[in-house]
Amino acid sequence: MPSIKKFAAGSGTITSIYDGELLLGPEMFSGISDAEVTKCLANIGQTEGPVSGSLNAYLYQDGDKTILIDSGGKAAIPGTGQLLDGLKLASIAPRDIDMVLCTHLHPDHIGGLIDNGEAVFTNAELKVNEADREFWLNAENREKTPEDFKVFFDLAGAVLNAYQDRISTFIGEAEVVSGVNSVPLPGHTPGHSGFQIGDGENGLLIWGDIVHVQAFQMPQPKASIAFDVDSQTAVATRIAMFERASKERLRIAGMHLAHPGVGHVVARGDGFWLEPAHI
Repeated sequence: MPSIKKFAAGSGTITSIYDGELLLGPEMFSGISDAEVTKCLANIGQTEGPVSGSLNAYLYQDGDKTILIDSGGKAAIPGTGQLLDGLKLASIAPRDIDMVLCTHLHPDHIGGLIDNGEAVFTNAELKVNEADREFWLNAENREKTPEDFKVFFDLAGAVLNAYQDRISTFIGEAEVVSGVNSVPLPGHTPGHSGFQIGDGENGLLIWGDIVHVQAFQMPQPKASIAFDVDSQTAVATRIAMFERASKERLRIAGMHLAHPGVGHVVARGDGFWLEPAHI
């Protein structure tokens, strides 16, 4: 069922929108031993995989700005596609979206942007990281990719084509719109980015795909998913982000954290854990 959760962030409000469920098994991960997998599964009351996880998108409203951050998976990913129903619960129509910010261009984050090749958000500017745009439009990169993953390139190309007259790019750390700054989080994809909204106790860092399965990657941050373009960099980025978030008591939100996906990172032993935020 579609589900939303609204709370204050920055100078406006965030609505966390549940787009659906993803099932990911231990076989999708490297950098984690069988014994560690068994322990992680036991912590959530399972003896085997797969593990159920959320797919979230986030709506930011501030004054006359209505900004969508990622769009879920729609038809690209089985078990997802509830974004539009969630927006309806929030009294938002597709035409009301002024801007879409992309953490990266994987199918479960951009699948909801098009319908039969046409733009769903007809009034929205699309903002993407330039490194991601270049990577997914590069024909040589597609040619070198295993056949099962070529669809990633095809969908990214279809989305960029549908919004071609309304795309703008950003590089590294930048103010993408007033009150929202991009945060470079490379590794999962070349231009994988988070978005910082406000600061202090009322701030929120939407960190995209730093975590796919929190049961594995919070206690074992060296666990890397098969979808990482550069797994070594992704691991280094994840550990650095965990350390920063725990030391600075950042309020974070993640696309694959249990809906509404908002919490605080807490150091625990050699790993980390997620403490749900009170929102």
